[in-house]
Amino acid sequence: MQSKPKKYLLALILCLSLISSSCYGRFHLTNDIYEWNSKISDDAWVTESVFVVLIVIPVYPLAMVMDSVVLNSVEFWTSPRYPESEADAPKRSEDDEEEELEEEDEE
Repeated sequence: MQSKPKKYLLALILCLSLISSSCYGRFHLTNDIYEWNSKISDDAWVTESVFVVLIVIPVYPLAMVMDSVVLNSVEFWTSPRYPESEADAPKRSEDDEEEELEEEDEE
C-alpha cells in the first residue's frame, strides 16, 4: 500500500516538470484582454474600473494562468526559434545599421 503515495508523488513531479519548463512566451491572451480594456474608453476612470472588475471576476488571473501553463508552453514547443515576420523581429536602430555597414567596409 505504500507504493501508491510514491506513484502519486512521481506523477506530481512529472506534471510539474512539464508545466515549469521556463517557456516564457508573449502572453497573447493576457495582452489581448489588456488591449481590449484599453480601447473601451478614453476616460481613465472607466478603463481603471473595467480593469478592477476584470481582476475581481478573475478574468486577468485566469488568462495569465492559461497563458503561463498552456498557451506559452504550446507556443514554445511548436514555434520556430526565429521571428516569423519582420514585425516580430527586434527593432534595429540607425546606429546599429551604420555600425554594420562600417564593419563591412573594413573587411
